[in-house]
Amino acid sequence: METLGVTSNSSPWGPKPAEQDWLGPYADNERLFLEADVRAVRRQNANALEFADEWKERVELLLNELLMSYLERYIVSQSRSYDAVHEAAEALTPQRDQPRSLDSQLFQHLTQPHAHPIPGLDAAAMVGRVHAFLLARGGDEQGLFDTDDYVAGICRCLAYLLGELLEIASNIARDNHRGHIMPVDIRVAIRNDGELFSAFKFSRVYWTGSE
Repeated sequence: METLGVTSNSSPWGPKPAEQDWLGPYADNERLFLEADVRAVRRQNANALEFADEWKERVELLLNELLMSYLERYIVSQSRSYDAVHEAAEALTPQRDQPRSLDSQLFQHLTQPHAHPIPGLDAAAMVGRVHAFLLARGGDEQGLFDTDDYVAGICRCLAYLLGELLEIASNIARDNHRGHIMPVDIRVAIRNDGELFSAFKFSRVYWTGSE
């Protein structure tokens, strides 16, 4: 059993959400990023460390749990209300006008999903997995979920978030004189960054760890 959950009831960015609002854990067959996809995103960032061998599966599980909770909490609830990609993108990124903010990057990826492809990432297969995840939770009101460019933009946003997690977690590992990422590095990355905390604070596995 992994026991590296977050024990504090709050972070510098706000309180822990009520337990009834936590999302996950998700089924293993719902993972959005397969091992090769994670490797492709990590390879794109020269600063990112590899995962410690004994924690590799746990790290990949945690990353997927975080990204799926983001998808369910924000994308599923928002996207059904809009018919145009640009409108949905604006609603999802209220801080997009702040230079270098997370929202500014996500807005760019949502509206220009094919501008910066990631070498080695099987984008088509990932679009299929994300589409299935969205449809499973979208009910009859699918909205933009059947718009290929919108789902491609969501995938690119998820890849960007993954890259941010890997970069910051790598810095934390180095600060602790380690050459590999462990689950605790990812949790500390989220706890120490207000934008990432806001994105991922509804993940059950972030707070409790996983078995």
